[in-house]
Amino acid sequence: MSEVRLTFNSMPSVVAIYPKLFMGSKPALVPDGASVPTIEARMDIVSARPEKITAYNKVCGFPASDYLPITYPHVLAMPLHLQILSHEAFPARVMGLVHIENTISRYGPIPNQEILSIRCFVEGHEETDAGQLFAMNTVVSTRDSVVWEEVSTFLARRKGVKKSGAGKKKPGDAFADFDQPGATSTGWNAPAGIGRQYAMVSGDINPIHLSSPTARLLGFPAAIAHGMWSLARSLAEIGEESLGPQVRVDSNFKLPILLPAWVTFLSRSDEQGTRFLLADHAGQKPHLSGLCAKL
Repeated sequence: MSEVRLTFNSMPSVVAIYPKLFMGSKPALVPDGASVPTIEARMDIVSARPEKITAYNKVCGFPASDYLPITYPHVLAMPLHLQILSHEAFPARVMGLVHIENTISRYGPIPNQEILSIRCFVEGHEETDAGQLFAMNTVVSTRDSVVWEEVSTFLARRKGVKKSGAGKKKPGDAFADFDQPGATSTGWNAPAGIGRQYAMVSGDINPIHLSSPTARLLGFPAAIAHGMWSLARSLAEIGEESLGPQVRVDSNFKLPILLPAWVTFLSRSDEQGTRFLLADHAGQKPHLSGLCAKL
């Protein structure tokens, strides 16, 4: 299929898009011989509403500021992400995709009132033993320059492939970086309703996050926290002073947080940057790991 390029004058409705994600007869994986065409969605005049920024900061733990939280452009772009994934040209089923990695590059602070241009696109996929990988690329610009970029990597798991296997790191390995001098530890509560709270401020209304009954319908024993809430809350804990204005954040999503939960946050700075790990209260199960490095 040829390239698809979509331009919007107003953001697509997430509520209108979500039913499309559950309906249809697309396969779980891109069929043999098929490929993912370039599918791009963009909107050139995007601004954040002050009350929405305030609500997001409260849910994610960011302090009030004249600048957008580092993860907030993801929220602004998410309707475009869903528009791409729900488009007929995207050849695989969206429900069941697992967000496994995320990279954010911020090239400078973005004022809350800044007028932004957002361009998102997917192009091709990668075959792995575990399944197929899809990269959602997001580029956020002002009139002068690119100010923020993100690559969100999703996995469509191959049927019959176990979640852990030979060659993969054991869960305990994730903690090795923090069993050293200079590591700090704290913790916080992820309440039962945090999925609904984050959905309200982000627009991500995936049922697996909203309640235990809706999560069980999709195969989870309880509601799970949004991965992007976990990342935002972790970066709020690290703080802007440590992140710096120009920073790259590489993160890996691991085991889901079943709600409610008490989680442990570990961090340590070295010559490469600030490493962080979000784990369960017992320090046995990693939920999220990452590295914040200056650009």
